[in-house]
This record gives sequence, C-alpha cells and structure tokens, in this order.
Amino acid sequence: MTIQTYSSPAGRINEIKGEMLRIAEPVEVLSIGCTMKKMPRNKGDNISYRARIPTGGTSATPSGMNRWSVTAAAHQVAEGVTPTPEALSYRDVNVQIAQYACLYSYTDKAEIFHEDDIPGDQMAQTAERMPLVREMVRYGVMKAATTVQYSGGTTRATVDEGITYNGLSLLSRTLLANHCKMKTSILAPGPAYDTSAIEALAQTTAASFNELYPADGADLLHRQEMASALLDQLMELIQR
Repeated sequence: MTIQTYSSPAGRINEIKGEMLRIAEPVEVLSIGCTMKKMPRNKGDNISYRARIPTGGTSATPSGMNRWSVTAAAHQVAEGVTPTPEALSYRDVNVQIAQYACLYSYTDKAEIFHEDDIPGDQMAQTAERMPLVREMVRYGVMKAATTVQYSGGTTRATVDEGITYNGLSLLSRTLLANHCKMKTSILAPGPAYDTSAIEALAQTTAASFNELYPADGADLLHRQEMASALLDQLMELIQR
C-alpha cells in the first residue's frame, strides 16, 4: 500500500524555530569595593598617584603606609616653648595602564541572510565577557594581597577548614585595626562616572556561624551575598 509519510517527500524545513535560551551571565562582585578612576585622553599610558603617610607611619611596609602612631604625651607643650617642627612624608603609587579587548566579526552575507541577529548577539556577548575579564583582574590583585587569613593551614593549597565565626571576628578586628572603613550608605545610580547602587551594610550578632543566612532585616549588599556576620559580607566568588 502506498502511503504518504513524514519523510516522503522530505520537507524543505520541518523544524520549529525555538526561542533563544538564556546562558550564564557573569556577575561583578569585587567592583563594589573599588573606586574607578577616569583617565584623561592623550596624556600618556601611566599615572602616578600620591598620598600622605600618616604621622608615625612608614612607606617600608604595606601596613605601615596607612597606620597612625601617635601618643598624647608627645604632643604636650610647655608655655613659652615652641614645638619641634616636623615635615610631611608622601608616597607615590605608579600605575601602568593595561588594555583588554576582544573581537568578533561577521560577513555581509551573514548580515543579509542569517536568521539570527548576529551583531546584536556579539555586542551582548562582549558586554558580558569583558566585565568578567575585569573581575578576574581584580581577583588576581586580591589574591596577591599581603594581609591574608586562612581557615586552617597557612596557604590557599593547605586550607582544610570551613568558615568560622571566630575567623570572621579576627578578620573584622584586623580590618578595623588598619583603619578600614565600611560601606554604610546607599549611593543612588546616575549618569555620573562610576555610580552604582549599593545597600547599607548591616550587622548581625549571631553567636555562631553554622548556617548561611542573609543580613537580618536588611537587603543584600550584593546579589551574590550568601551571608552576613559582624562587619563581614560573604560573597560567592567562583573561579573558573
């Protein structure tokens, strides 16, 4: 018996055009702790920043560059006696500008006949890809930092314990001892350079840190925040 089937005659298309599926999107986390500096055009590819060294500080060590060391007794004066004059100390921070880029291309035939919006997808891919590159640059700088605390062990390779509340307490005390300031206010996003919204830092008073939980009574500082304790906001950083 002769019968017409799905494959006879063969269809010219026979395919349903489905919707574009979403892909994983990189999220910048470390950027909330950074201040972006705008570079002038046609002025060279390096820049030197300058900072005062606090009284009693030293440029010999990273921790001493921003540490005050004064006593009240050293500032007590006597009537009719001029204090000994002092001079300010400065340190320079030189930055060499590095450029990062990626390139996609397409032909005129693809633009005219292809069913997908390739130029639009290329722009979207670039917009998602380059922030990840920028985050990896920041991540590399943070891994090279000299003030590090490990949860068990003495290197990243020997870490053998989970995050503990006591460990977070030590981290907070170390930051405060080095005069670190926490993010405590909300910045509304706007058209100005380097403006983005952040939530005010919230504190918790948990006696232990056995479970991951959001900051009590406050929105997350960042959508990658997993938990909050004391002055620390724990962010999810995934290195691929």
